[in-house]
Amino acid sequence: MIESAAYDLIKREGIQEGIQEGIQEGMLRKSREAVLEVLEARFDVVPRSISTIINNMDDPATLKTLHRKAITVESLDHFRQVMDDILR
Repeated sequence: MIESAAYDLIKREGIQEGIQEGIQEGMLRKSREAVLEVLEARFDVVPRSISTIINNMDDPATLKTLHRKAITVESLDHFRQVMDDILR
């Protein structure tokens, strides 16, 4: 099959987009894991309701804020309140 220059360009762009999406998803996954690891280290068990919400987040800024809050909150209940306030 003879590939055209346009086909090659589209193919390269598609590959590049896929790479970028993979990098972004990897960063989000790491951010989610960081929040959950802090909560687990501080409070032993993270309720499924909290972990489900965190695992469905896709905003890096929100995850960064929650990571900082996870380090400083005094309880899981307080973290849940903070999380609810941020998500409103």
